[in-house]
Amino acid sequence: MQEYNFIGRERELKRLDKMHSSRGQEVALIYGRRRVGKSELIKYFIQQYDEDAIYYECKQTTELNNVDLLAEIVSEKMNLPPLGFTNVEQVLDFLFKQACTRKTILVLDEYPYLQKIVAGLDSILQALVDKYKNQSQMKLILCGSFVDTMKKLLLRHNPLYGRISVVLNLKPMNYLESARFYPSFSHDDKIRLYSVFI
Repeated sequence: MQEYNFIGRERELKRLDKMHSSRGQEVALIYGRRRVGKSELIKYFIQQYDEDAIYYECKQTTELNNVDLLAEIVSEKMNLPPLGFTNVEQVLDFLFKQACTRKTILVLDEYPYLQKIVAGLDSILQALVDKYKNQSQMKLILCGSFVDTMKKLLLRHNPLYGRISVVLNLKPMNYLESARFYPSFSHDDKIRLYSVFI
């Protein structure tokens, strides 16, 4: 996996590391506006657990296309022959079952894209989380840029209510964090850059 020169987000990384070190199953929700660094945070976090991590960016296509793409990644990561699934529930159930014998990080980035094309996806995940809660070491990360959609996963009427243990609402970096990207710049130039890009 690609090496990252990563700056900032220490608090968020510490929380994700704590989630990974726990023995049981965990579900994390990461959301924030576009271009704030959600995907880069996740990719940096999982690179240290590369053998156990499956990162999938959901596509605005069909359920079967997403299933095939995810299954291809799973086969490659787990050194398995090509896997045949007909729907998202099957491939997710397979991964939760695998997590009963080996700690697994599953990232579904841009989750709202998949949620939109798979009817009842929140309920499917809720059923799997409940089914394997006493056996699985799954660390499921749901990430998305549609803030309102992601926040609805936390509401009482949502099937995933009460099952999400980690919530990270990623905000733009503050000036002190951003200035670390330009160590050789003057204080004034750092301020100018921050005011332009924030």
